[in-house]
Amino acid sequence: MSIDEFRKSDSRFGKGLYYVSRVNGGHETLLYIGKTYNSFINRMESHIRNHHWWITEFPDTVLIRLGTIIKPENYTKADLCAAESGLIYEMKPVGNSKQTKEYSYNYKYNDGNTVSLFEIYNEGNKKALKSKISMYEQE
Repeated sequence: MSIDEFRKSDSRFGKGLYYVSRVNGGHETLLYIGKTYNSFINRMESHIRNHHWWITEFPDTVLIRLGTIIKPENYTKADLCAAESGLIYEMKPVGNSKQTKEYSYNYKYNDGNTVSLFEIYNEGNKKALKSKISMYEQE
């Protein structure tokens, strides 16, 4: 949704992950992936107040996607950080400088097998996001 649509949306009060992109010449470019523990609107307004280039330089062409974690229902801040880190690592947005080189979850079963901690499914624009991202521990 556009910034104006976002500001009117009931979803702006939710929490979770968000994806900021820009449409230019019919092409969509990923700019930033972030998370919020409070609300999407508070976090986005913080980006605007702090003049982050990826949102203030292109206000008429910026799109915002919101993502909520539905499983596990009682996820922790660590879960949210892990999901954000994995998305940044996989998608490599131009506005994120950290977490683009590596990530680690350090979670294995007792038998030593690596566990997929998250599977993120894209039910929206398949061109902008991968259909499925599975995040495993990096060795």
